[in-house]
Amino acid sequence: KLSAAAKEIFNMSEEHYRILGKACRILEGTFKDLGDLFEQSSEKLATEGAKHKAKAAEKEASRQEKQKEEIENTKVVEETKKDKKAKKKASKDKNGDGLKRPPSAYMLYNNYRRPVLRQENPKSSLPDISRVIGSEWNNMSEDQ
Repeated sequence: KLSAAAKEIFNMSEEHYRILGKACRILEGTFKDLGDLFEQSSEKLATEGAKHKAKAAEKEASRQEKQKEEIENTKVVEETKKDKKAKKKASKDKNGDGLKRPPSAYMLYNNYRRPVLRQENPKSSLPDISRVIGSEWNNMSEDQ
């Protein structure tokens, strides 16, 4: 049995048959040229591929080196932070108390008034007592 394409060739006119033959010869030459081109390019790729692999290996090595440097730099930064914290702790005396600022005038007043107000109003909550102390402080004159 002949395929549909083969039947078409048999039913073609002579002129169409000649045109088809020319087209086949042109295509044959083109495919031969393409085959030669692929052979040459595969040889080039073999030589240039080795160069490319070497460059890629160098890039990868430099990338890994940069990553190592970044990791080392972050370790150094972390160590300096730890050193700063250790110095802060070392600056405190043995009891764990560092140099403290003296209490402000408000805090001294607060420490004095809180127990007095607690005795006067034992059912008052801490926020209520704090509000009373704050309002007293705000209403005081500079001389008091």
